[in-house]
Amino acid sequence: MSRTLLKAMVLLALAASPAAANRLTFEVWPDANPQHAAFCSISLGGGRITLIAVQGLGLPDRTLLRWRASDREETALTAALQAFLSGTLDSVETYHARLPPPPFVTVGWMASFNGTMTTGLYIQRGLPLPQPLADLVGALGLEQACKLSATSGGPP
Repeated sequence: MSRTLLKAMVLLALAASPAAANRLTFEVWPDANPQHAAFCSISLGGGRITLIAVQGLGLPDRTLLRWRASDREETALTAALQAFLSGTLDSVETYHARLPPPPFVTVGWMASFNGTMTTGLYIQRGLPLPQPLADLVGALGLEQACKLSATSGGPP
């Protein structure tokens, strides 16, 4: 199954959830085997967090969770989005970006800012995440569901 088809399946799962203005979608490739890849979408809307996690190639193994966001969780998600909006974490030109060889992480983000929607794509080699994203993973407990590490150490 191609990565394009896999992304389409993830997008279908996301389409079934209510749209949220503040969303981060992680794509984690620990190695070149598509069965080991993880895709997680975290959104915040109306004081609730929605998490959709897909492991490997199939939707039968997806996880969908919704819960009321704690102050710590909301602060961590907001700080991660602010890091993208401020340029602390650089986004790439979406249409011309090339993915590095595994291991790598991409983060597609969408934020409501001053009444407009702003989006971007972050790509990094390796799996250790930079501080605002590592804090988010720790606050939400995404280590297992999304194959992410709460240990900081990635690019700033």
